[in-house]
Amino acid sequence: MFHCFLGLHLLLFIYHEITNFLTAEKGLTLTGEGTIDNTSEDNSDLGNGYQKSLIHVMGGECVIDGVTLINDPEYHWHGNSSTGHPYNSAAIAYWNDANVTIKNARIISGEFTVCGMGRDVASGEITLVDSYFESTSSNKDNGTHWAYAMRLFGSKVRIDGCEVKGIQGGISIESCQDAVISSGKYYTVNTPGQIDAFYALYITNGAKVTITGGEFSAANDRSGGGLQIEGTSAVVSGDNDVDLPTGSVILKGGKFSGKAYNHTTSVVYEPATGYKWQTIEGGGDLKWEVVAE
Repeated sequence: MFHCFLGLHLLLFIYHEITNFLTAEKGLTLTGEGTIDNTSEDNSDLGNGYQKSLIHVMGGECVIDGVTLINDPEYHWHGNSSTGHPYNSAAIAYWNDANVTIKNARIISGEFTVCGMGRDVASGEITLVDSYFESTSSNKDNGTHWAYAMRLFGSKVRIDGCEVKGIQGGISIESCQDAVISSGKYYTVNTPGQIDAFYALYITNGAKVTITGGEFSAANDRSGGGLQIEGTSAVVSGDNDVDLPTGSVILKGGKFSGKAYNHTTSVVYEPATGYKWQTIEGGGDLKWEVVAE
């Protein structure tokens, strides 16, 4: 059972009693200061192979403005085809040509907060503005399923003024050739007593991401010690450990807890032409910034 409080405006959705999530087939708008929270649902019949989500967006325009979404922060399993639940657990999962705009929102999840479903399937535009996203997922939870705070596919991605907090990871961007992060705060933290945090931003499957501003920090150095990142693994590209085409990053601004690098090619990124790495004095976790020459 969903718990919906004041201020929600819903358009064009189907609520599935069996699967317990909203399916927006031709668009969805949620506005106001309300909350959707499935934390109190009975999970006794769930577990490995069963997903838990709030909203599935199949197409059209999805707008989330001012709303709080809580997708059970204590639930750390994804679905699979054998159980009839072939989906990742996510507060918002999207497919096809759905355009997703999230602003002034707060989204917390035990797995993904926002998740593009199916590599090379999601082709819409993703816009995230002035919102907070947090995932409590770690590979230490059950050793089987884990997630970044968000996994983004699409023809265009714009992220501005957001805060994204993760353990397993912050933002993962795949395939998109036109992704820009212009401001905000993106970071990972260790679970107390563990060393389980990974990257604040991971770029893979041929994606190209331009960073013009924002703060990127990670709790740990995952470079293996052979690269001179001079800090921790905040912005990393690679093959997702499954031989996908590696991603790339264009650095035109931002502050970082360590230099960006490609873990597949073992190369530290240099900033774009006309920019340079500059040390940050007294910046705490942030060691480097990219500035104009």
